[in-house]
Amino acid sequence: LYAQHLLLEAGERGQAVPGDLVANGNNYLREVAQRDGNNLTDERQSAYAIYLLTRQGQRMAAEITAIRKRLAERYRGQWEKDLTAAWLAASLDLMRQDRDAESLISGTRFDAPVDELYNDPMTRDALLLFIISRHFPERLKTVPSEVFTTMAKRVTDGYYHSLSARTTLLALDAYPSATEGAERNLASAEVLKNKSVRSLTLPQGLFPTVKFTDQAAALKFTNNT
Repeated sequence: LYAQHLLLEAGERGQAVPGDLVANGNNYLREVAQRDGNNLTDERQSAYAIYLLTRQGQRMAAEITAIRKRLAERYRGQWEKDLTAAWLAASLDLMRQDRDAESLISGTRFDAPVDELYNDPMTRDALLLFIISRHFPERLKTVPSEVFTTMAKRVTDGYYHSLSARTTLLALDAYPSATEGAERNLASAEVLKNKSVRSLTLPQGLFPTVKFTDQAAALKFTNNT
């Protein structure tokens, strides 16, 4: 699932992706999307597979109906807050079923008590931020500020593995793309030893870097939003 998502993102960014590799991967996705899961983890993966196939223009209405029926019967009160609901919401958004999509995404939350293999808190929060940024950008204003603080702390403290690092980068790539005009709202400057302020121009990019001079006594960052 994660490998197929990687290929999909790479293809959208202009990278050469072998067609037969994607086709073989999609065969596997269809098996996962159509199966009857044994637990909520299985169903979450099925919802993820449905999303990846929907991203490629495949109609997955029957699979979505089937999985929602199973979830309602077996995991009522659990799946609505889970990433499972977010993947299905994103699929419905792609299918232009806006009301159902909004209903599902509104029930998800970042502080859900999950901690399992491949669904640890850092991975889950990053994927939820990715989904909201890409498919429900109007909801970004409702994302608690603690989400970003926690994300930064996890990175700083080294609380990540290869998957959570990758999903965090995916989220941090989708977020600024969804926040129009962000580059005009962010600014940096150096405060010189004589108390004057000199602006530093941030270049474009996900992680912009700019040098400051040896005359700087302090650095100043501003955010107008």
